[in-house]
Amino acid sequence: MNRPAAESPSSARFREANEKMMRDMSMVPTGDADRDFVQAMIPHHQGAIDMARAALKGADNAESKRLAEKTIGEQEKSIQELVAWLDKNAKKEGNR
Repeated sequence: MNRPAAESPSSARFREANEKMMRDMSMVPTGDADRDFVQAMIPHHQGAIDMARAALKGADNAESKRLAEKTIGEQEKSIQELVAWLDKNAKKEGNR
């Protein structure tokens, strides 16, 4: 990814979170659309959490901070649901 010569700390945090999310989402599909979707969504939601945390480190606007905190809570709940689905369904299918 191209970086500006003088990348700000907040830009660096966002870039790092995005790059990590993209690496973590990179997976070899299993051919099981349900499982592949759920497995890819976990790092996608984690990426949203990481970006929201990066925003909180430099945010000045109260509404922006509220949105970031809301994002963290919602995405953590989604990850819990996705992991629970994998635990329930992957074991049943013998695919984990």
